[in-house]
Amino acid sequence: MRFLIEDKVFEDDQDKLLDTLEQRRIEYSVIDKNSVDIYAAYNKEKTFCYGSLELINKIKQLNNPKLITSCTIENYDCRIYYNHFSSYSKKRFIFNGWSGIVKAKYIDKHLEHPKFVRPAVGYKPNGFNGGVYTKNDIDYIKSCFHGNDELMVSTAKFIDSEYRIIIDKYQYITGCTYKTFCEETRKLGFDPSPDVPDKVKIFIELYFKNIGWYPDDIYVVDLVEDVNDIALLEINALSTSGWYDCDYNKIIDSIIKTYD
Repeated sequence: MRFLIEDKVFEDDQDKLLDTLEQRRIEYSVIDKNSVDIYAAYNKEKTFCYGSLELINKIKQLNNPKLITSCTIENYDCRIYYNHFSSYSKKRFIFNGWSGIVKAKYIDKHLEHPKFVRPAVGYKPNGFNGGVYTKNDIDYIKSCFHGNDELMVSTAKFIDSEYRIIIDKYQYITGCTYKTFCEETRKLGFDPSPDVPDKVKIFIELYFKNIGWYPDDIYVVDLVEDVNDIALLEINALSTSGWYDCDYNKIIDSIIKTYD
């Protein structure tokens, strides 16, 4: 199996991925998203594709079974996976489970106090990231969406740590801590570390096996830890998500085992 990597999408992680592939003597190509048609025309091997959602959508339009993506984008709409997860947990283990869906044109009515806001869909229109926003951000939020686009809005909560976890169906593959609360700045800072507490792995083993549903064979889960417990923040596609300080060898092993 080859790997197809879109250049400069995951710049912090790209060198690490390429080094890992080279050490393992796995063939790869790094391309611009506009070159995918050319790549597809000459490549005859199974290829796992990794890059932006725009690249993945172009690849899907080619309908080439040799070009493999782990990105069933409709499954990453939070309204879809919340239904699956809340049926088991009654929203207890969903960090923003008690939330509402608001059309973008009405967002100003919901930001009198800071709120957590994210797109309801499973991608980030105009690069809009989920996070805590205030009334000072209303113009920015509206600039990223059409008026009838739907946003998930919930009460802002304190977070100690965030974890990025890679899962094969229901099984933990690898993970990392990627955000931690900084006492000095009083903010959640991006601080990747390969360490994952055992309680996070246990949460995966106990919780996800009871769901009976998964968005793709391999996918990315972001968990958060606060003063109360560990909870699900969101689910993302493996083909379009950064792998940070996860164990790349374990991810590659799982990709080859699943798709080759």
